[in-house]
Amino acid sequence: MFDTNYKIRVRNKFLKYSAKSNCFLALIKITGFIGRDIANAILLAIPRHSHPTHSKLKDILFLEPFKQGYGDLLFQTSVFESLKAQGYRVSVVIQQNHLPIIENSPCINEIFFWNDPKTLLKLPFKQFTHIAFLGRDTIRETLFGLAFVKAQKIILDENLSKWIDLFSQNHSRAWLELLKTYFDQNLNWKEPKIYLGPTSPTPTPESIRVAIIVGVNSEEKRLKNMPQILHGLRNTENVRYILVGASDSIYASHFNEFNEPQFSNLINKLDYRETINLLAEIDAVIGTEGSLVHVGLAFHKPTIVLDNQGIFWRQSWLQSDEIVRVLTQDFSANRIKAELSSLI
Repeated sequence: MFDTNYKIRVRNKFLKYSAKSNCFLALIKITGFIGRDIANAILLAIPRHSHPTHSKLKDILFLEPFKQGYGDLLFQTSVFESLKAQGYRVSVVIQQNHLPIIENSPCINEIFFWNDPKTLLKLPFKQFTHIAFLGRDTIRETLFGLAFVKAQKIILDENLSKWIDLFSQNHSRAWLELLKTYFDQNLNWKEPKIYLGPTSPTPTPESIRVAIIVGVNSEEKRLKNMPQILHGLRNTENVRYILVGASDSIYASHFNEFNEPQFSNLINKLDYRETINLLAEIDAVIGTEGSLVHVGLAFHKPTIVLDNQGIFWRQSWLQSDEIVRVLTQDFSANRIKAELSSLI
């Protein structure tokens, strides 16, 4: 474990931590980092319990990385779908605010929450034959997994070096390839999917409704000229634009003027579940790469991606341009109008 490469990794981590804080705090962080790796090594050294092949013993528990976002969990739904199709029973521990992504999924047997100790205490520790740590640089999942002594353990951090190239190319396919190695080589690829609960029918709108994902918390994904783009989209015939997403108040204030018949400003006014329901009903989506763009694509909505970082194809499962247009340079209103007309 503590070979030359590992020592170099620890050194680089310490330099990264110390650059952001003082040496004392960096020392505490690096101690936690090494402690996590030691705990992982102990977990892997524990003899694995051998179970006879039987459908009722194919129980898997996924521990969602505490640092991951909505979009990461959306990509992992393809793994849950594939495992369900092979007869596995899947349970997950997730962040409670991520529930709208999977709450109605028939592919998941039970859902538990990191921030709700009462649900965690109800975990049937003896039930699970496999436990998957999909964590990245956190010790929470590793320490929690010590309770599952008899379960076979899949620790992403331990195996990431084998899959680093695949993860850099396409996150969603990498999850499946990683888990196929440990679970079942017959797992087939399935697109990420969101299952909606019963909804009330909505009247057919008189105009085309296009959701523009403006509110994004990640600064590097924001387009500084987005207000100018929206000005250029004014007076588009037979189109109504709905501004959605969540953002800090300063950035959101740049769009206060867009409250008129052609625009509906819903930035910071909908929770994630309400936004999902909205994206399921509209006609098209425009936005930068992020979880809401992928939610729209999960509903097979025509989508224009304003990819100012060039990362959409790495994150997305799509390999065709049938319903998506990816703009990497020209974000002008005229270009967006032209692409929108070709899609819908």
